[in-house]
Amino acid sequence: MSTSRFPKTTFADVTSYFAMPYSEDVAKSLKLEKFIMNDFVEDERGLFAVQTFSIDKKELKEDADAMTTYMSEELAAMILAYGRELAEKQAGGLVRETVITVPSHWNQEKRRMLNDAAELAGLSVIQLVHENAAAAIMYGIDRLDTEKSINVLIYNMGGRDTEVSVVQYSAVTDAKNKTFEHVEVLGEGVDETLGGHEFDHVVVRILADKFNSLKERQGKPDIRQNDRAMKRLYKEALNIKDILSANRVVNVKIPELADYVTLAFELTRETFEHECASLFERVKAPITQALTEAGLSSGDIDQIEILGGAIRVPKVQAILREALDDQELHVHLNGDEAMSFGSAFIAANSSTSFKVRKVYLTQHPKYDIRVKVAPLNPEAVDPSQTSQDKNGDEEDEDDSITYEKETVLYKRSDYLGQKKTIHLFYDVDMKIEATAIYPDGSEEELVSYQLNMTKVMDKEVMKREKITKPKMSL
Repeated sequence: MSTSRFPKTTFADVTSYFAMPYSEDVAKSLKLEKFIMNDFVEDERGLFAVQTFSIDKKELKEDADAMTTYMSEELAAMILAYGRELAEKQAGGLVRETVITVPSHWNQEKRRMLNDAAELAGLSVIQLVHENAAAAIMYGIDRLDTEKSINVLIYNMGGRDTEVSVVQYSAVTDAKNKTFEHVEVLGEGVDETLGGHEFDHVVVRILADKFNSLKERQGKPDIRQNDRAMKRLYKEALNIKDILSANRVVNVKIPELADYVTLAFELTRETFEHECASLFERVKAPITQALTEAGLSSGDIDQIEILGGAIRVPKVQAILREALDDQELHVHLNGDEAMSFGSAFIAANSSTSFKVRKVYLTQHPKYDIRVKVAPLNPEAVDPSQTSQDKNGDEEDEDDSITYEKETVLYKRSDYLGQKKTIHLFYDVDMKIEATAIYPDGSEEELVSYQLNMTKVMDKEVMKREKITKPKMSL
């Protein structure tokens, strides 16, 4: 199905609105600035959904104008189901488990909804791994840095965002005196909206403005109101951007774009770069962010790897060289392949069915995690019995009951996968809340549980063991 022939029923750029709260202004921006031609509506959760013509024959028989609404998880599930189908054809067997790469800036809500989408597609998610971390694993598979640690800066400008990671490669020795490669992500930086699509949108705007300015179009509607024509412009923009990456001039010709009018003119790289000036100003910021988080300077970087489609833009590479002391920019990795192979390697390491070379990966949380334990019914306990700011893996000094307990269980200096425990005495129904605390001070609730202690406490056992206050481990 062609996006230019059927722009309303072709779902593209789903991640631009995936798990996003619905807003009329954002929906308008997606159409006018990102040229996504689908009809957006708000689902019952207040999130973005897409409405299109029904494909149910029974519904169409009853109502020829019947419409269907797809939640963003359903659209993502369709993509994952198609990927699963391709994988099964390649593997010659069933595929039931998966490792999925996600942008490092995705919040917990998006990650949970992606897990739901995978479940709809018949897949069980082994792990969600950051895109650059997967690429870093691929880069480290054949390495063994026993002499000294190596710091590599990975600059990934993909279609929708820019992610920068500072990764340290070193060697570790286990208890059996075997040496393995260790990959540690020291710092990450991101620009959530700076990607190749933004440069495409600039080209589309240039083309649309040029077409509207033609004398044959005077007094006629803005070409942006023609969905099919805009999809054609977007398709041409991709080719034009690639040509300008290798040449200083491109001759644009789009036959009969609308009303039998052909768009033909000469576009220079200079004009393109002038129109993209505001985007180029943002290229350096993720590097600074990643280096600051890693506690390093550009002089501490031993090698630079660039990946992603948008790094082919010459001006982007020139800015990177300037920001990184004119160091050589290496292109040893293909972005999509590196992430896919890195994810496959992680999946193989998680399975007992495969024997692969060990590569250790260490990642740090993007935020502190605070855990709060409180009674479900605050009126049932003494409010003076509270405790604040304790660390994990701690135990109450005596068997007194502390009904409210709050602790920063994980800090950004910890590592992902690390297990910690909270020990406490409790004898009433409780609620447990985990909250993310971001570096800027903002907070996000990650998960919340309720525990019915009445069902947990076995009175017969407590009486036999002479237990008056049950001890909990979380």
